[in-house]
Amino acid sequence: MLEKFHLATKVISGAGCISEVAAEASRMTAKPVLIVTDPGLVKTGLIDRIQAVLKEGGVETRVFSDVQPNPDVRIAARCAEDINANATELVIAVGGGSSIDTAKAACMLATNGGDLRDYVGFERFRNDPVPMFAVPTTAGTGSEVTIVAVMSDEENDKKFTIGGQRLVPKAAFLDPELTLTLPKSVTAYTGVDALCHALESYTSIYAQTITDSLNVTAIKLIFANLPTAVLNGSNLEARRNMLNAACIASMTCNSTFLGLVHAIASPLCAFYNIPHGTAVAVTLPEVLQFNLPVAVDKYAHLAREVGLDNGVSTDRELAQRFVDAIRTLNKDIGIPEKLSAVGVETEKLDAIAEYAANYVQARYNARKASVADVRGILDRLM
Repeated sequence: MLEKFHLATKVISGAGCISEVAAEASRMTAKPVLIVTDPGLVKTGLIDRIQAVLKEGGVETRVFSDVQPNPDVRIAARCAEDINANATELVIAVGGGSSIDTAKAACMLATNGGDLRDYVGFERFRNDPVPMFAVPTTAGTGSEVTIVAVMSDEENDKKFTIGGQRLVPKAAFLDPELTLTLPKSVTAYTGVDALCHALESYTSIYAQTITDSLNVTAIKLIFANLPTAVLNGSNLEARRNMLNAACIASMTCNSTFLGLVHAIASPLCAFYNIPHGTAVAVTLPEVLQFNLPVAVDKYAHLAREVGLDNGVSTDRELAQRFVDAIRTLNKDIGIPEKLSAVGVETEKLDAIAEYAANYVQARYNARKASVADVRGILDRLM
C-alpha cells in the first residue's frame, strides 16, 4: 500500500506567539480581516486583545461572532455572505473546532457559492477558498491543521463533512496563554478528543510509518499532561504540551482519517446537540474495548510507551491494561462513564447505531462494525 502524508499549514507555537499573527496577516492582505469566533470569547476580552495586536501591526479587523457549538450550515452561510459583502481577503478563526470549522466552510462557500450540502464529501469544490488562519483556544479538535470541516444540519438532524486539501488553514498559532482560563470540563473533554484522534489514527486501516510515530508522541504527551491541564489549569507547560499534542494528532488524521468513536459521536451530536468533545470522550473506552482483539500489538506498544508494563507478561494483558488506563484517565478528569449522564435516551439508540455504522469514519476503523455491534457498544454505555 502506498503511504501518503499531507501537511500544508505553517504552525507557529509557544507562549505569546499570537503576537506573530499581524506580521503573517500583513504578508497576505492590506484589507480588513474578518475574525470568526463565538460570543463567549468576545465576552472574555480575548478578541479585543487579538484585534489590538493586529491593529498595532497595521491590520484592521471586523468580527463575526455568531458561531455556536456543533456549527450549523446556516451560520456558515451568513459568515460567507459577510466575507463577500466586505471583499474579505483573509479570515482568522479564533476559538475551538466550531469556530475553525465554521470559518473553513464559510471561506469555501464564499468562493464557490450554492449550499454547503452541495459539497458533502472530499474535493467537491472547484475554486480556492478565501485564505484563513486558525488560532485555537482549546487543545482538542486540531482543526487548525486538518483538511475537513464538520458541519451540522440542524433542520435535518444530521452532521456531515466537507473536505479538501485546499480547505486547510494557511497558518496556525498555538499560544498556550490563550488556553489558561479554559474551564476544567472543557479542558477535559477537548483533551480526550485529541487523545481519540491520535488513537483512532494510530489504529486506522490507513495508518502508516510517519503517522504511527507522530501519534505515539501525541499519546505520550496527553497521558503526561492532560490531568495537570485539567486539575491545574494555570500550568503553562501542560497547556503548551496539550496544544502541541492536539495539533500533532490531527496532522496525522489528514492521511489516516478516524474511526468508530467519531462515527458514533456524529449522530449523538446531531440528535442531542451534545458538544463534540463530550460525545467522543464518553464513547472512547467502549470502542477501544471493541477494537482490542484486532489492535493487541498496538495497544500493548502504547502501554509500554506510557509506562504500564510493570509485571505484565503478555501483549494481550498489556493491551487490556491500556484500555483500562483510558477508563481511569476519564474518571480522574471527570468524564461521565455513561451516555445517559449527558442526556442520551434509549429510544434513539437504534437510529444512532444505524447512522454510525454507515457513517464515513466507520470505514477506517480498526475493526469492522455492524449495526448490531454499534448497538451493543451503545447499550454498554447506557
